[in-house]
Amino acid sequence: MARIAVSLDIPENVEVVYERAKDIEALARFLPDLEEVRVLSRQGQEVESFWKGR
Repeated sequence: MARIAVSLDIPENVEVVYERAKDIEALARFLPDLEEVRVLSRQGQEVESFWKGR
């Protein structure tokens, strides 16, 4: 399985950032080249998802 690692500083409270990051289906509203993200399954902290680009 492919993995991507990214690091950046976000000037926001860590709890707010974490709650927004958990909502991966909302990413399509913020990333212009992303058309759709769907959660296929959740098991504990693991999430399987489908991503569709433009």
